Amino acid sequence: MPTHSLFSMRPLGGSLMLVAALLMPAAAAHAAITLAVSEGTSGGLDNIGYNAFLKYQALVDILAKATMQPAQIITVPSFAELAAGAKAHRYDFIFARPSNYPAQAMRSDGYQFVATARPDGQCWIVAPKGSPIADLKQTAGRRWVMPQKVSYMARFCAAALRDAGVDMARQSVQYTHSQGAVLSALDHGMADVGGVASYGSGVDKWLMHSGRVIFKSPSQPYFPLVAGPNISARQVQDIQKSLLGLSDSAGGQAALKRMGITGFDTTTRTSLSRLLDWLGAEP
Repeated sequence: MPTHSLFSMRPLGGSLMLVAALLMPAAAAHAAITLAVSEGTSGGLDNIGYNAFLKYQALVDILAKATMQPAQIITVPSFAELAAGAKAHRYDFIFARPSNYPAQAMRSDGYQFVATARPDGQCWIVAPKGSPIADLKQTAGRRWVMPQKVSYMARFCAAALRDAGVDMARQSVQYTHSQGAVLSALDHGMADVGGVASYGSGVDKWLMHSGRVIFKSPSQPYFPLVAGPNISARQVQDIQKSLLGLSDSAGGQAALKRMGITGFDTTTRTSLSRLLDWLGAEP
């Protein structure tokens, strides 16, 4: 039978919860499953519930259909709250960036891999357009600017640069509060080279007008979707099939565009499970 989504909003601690209920026979209805969404510091979702529902409605509908239960979306702007919710199994599904939080939920809290978003994430090392720096070899002795030292992207860049032969512990590094501040520092001559996320807000526009990329890291899984231990393997498979099918229709492609991604990848389980070891210990 056709399905339609309804939604309502109500506060839940520091988050905002929307309930999207699929119209289904009463006998099939059960308590709502929960989808926790966090876009990290590079996203623009914050705690705006209605925007979250519009942005992720297609994903909510897929989860509700596969589990035959109404689904609720919870926006979680706090990383500490996201980690605590995963540990307590408050969420049936987690769709979050940065990727280390879903990876930790898989490692420590019994969550299962479902998919990651396309395209994968990279650390980009950038310099102003007029800079003579052309590659990593020419960054020796230069002034670096990076996001907060404890941030995912600072750790991502440090790991990628480590593999490329650059030890960030030996560099002159200024750490700043956001990736936007990294770009601002480069614009104002406060640093010579910096690290940003390939998916960071404003990065493409900055590169178009003010800078260039001198190094791109190998890709790592981006925006993982993981499922709690109460979700069956069959349900995970059904969800994966539906996620991969989104790119096959104009409506699905529009839904992906609203989510800010180009598709889903269900082959990145191993890469995600290795991510935490690759990042290394938190500073």
